[in-house]
This record gives sequence, C-alpha cells and structure tokens, in this order.
Amino acid sequence: MKKKEKLIVFSYKQIKSWKPCYDPLKYVSVDWRGTVVDVLKHKDVPPRDKLWCVCREELLDAGLLRRFAVAQAKTCRKSVKDKKEFDRILKVCLRFADGRATNRELSAARSAALSTASDAAWSAASDAASDAARSASLSAALDAVWSASLSAASDAARSVDWSATRSAARSASCKMLLKMVREFYNCRRIK
Repeated sequence: MKKKEKLIVFSYKQIKSWKPCYDPLKYVSVDWRGTVVDVLKHKDVPPRDKLWCVCREELLDAGLLRRFAVAQAKTCRKSVKDKKEFDRILKVCLRFADGRATNRELSAARSAALSTASDAAWSAASDAASDAARSASLSAALDAVWSASLSAASDAARSVDWSATRSAARSASCKMLLKMVREFYNCRRIK
C-alpha cells in the first residue's frame, strides 16, 4: 500500500463545508486548523463525531480506510458462526485495500457476505455500521466488511445495552484508527 507523505491539515471551515449535524464550534474555534490526529485525540469531541469527521478520503488514504473497516469487522469475529468464510471475505477485503484484489473478487466477496447476513441483523446493526461506512465513501469494500460482521453485531446487541455498546465501540474505534494513522503516516511521535 502506497503511503501518503504527510497528514493533511484542514480547518473549521472545511468541517462546516461537510455539513455536520452538530456545530463544530462546540469543540473548536473558527480559526482552528489541525489533522486527523488532532481530531482523534480531542478530549471534548464525542467518538461518533470524530469518526464522522475523519473517515473520508479527502483526509486519509482510501486503502487505510479500508484496512480500518476490516479491523473493525475483525472485532466481531468471535461471534460469527462461519469463521472460515468470514476470514476469507476479510482477506479479500485486505487484498483489495492493498491493490492486490480486483473489483470482481471484491464483488464476489461482497455477494458471499450478503448471503450470510440476515435482514434482521442489518436492521439491528445498520446504525453502527453506517457511521464509519457511509462517511468513508468506500461502499464496495466497506459493504463487504460490514455485511460480514452484521450478524455478530446483532447477536451482541441482543444481550447488552446497544447505546452503551455503540459508545464504547466508537471510543475503541477512535483509538484503533489513531494507532493505524500514526503507523501509516509514520508519525508515532505526535502526542
């Protein structure tokens, strides 16, 4: 996977142009400028808003975003019934993220993932999946990854408070993405 040379600096004005459903002035000033790392480390921004803001190709490499989606899906692996098929689908998604799988292979993986995910699981997990998947604009790869993990997310949702689970999952996702960004852009020294 080809690495970008450095993180992109963006501003409050750019965040506003993306039409957030929240007011960024709640967290930053009008003259704010920063990077994805700054957003992910911001103590006052809720994890949901952090992910909405930074999971976009104009800020992060598309391959990195796809790898992040696969990493998210892996967190559900223990709840998946057909682990072998799940792993096969994720391998195709990772190969696609690295430019080593074709659109046709990805489409086949997506079809396999869709055939194993039930409508009920989609309904239960669509909220959590859409936060990362829709904002990242990586529909083919992310759909395959999310479809593969929906059943597991649905099972988890039945046994615990879904709102608390989503909040904790988003916090963990922010930490995971921060680590991946630092490694990808070779910026481990950033506080």
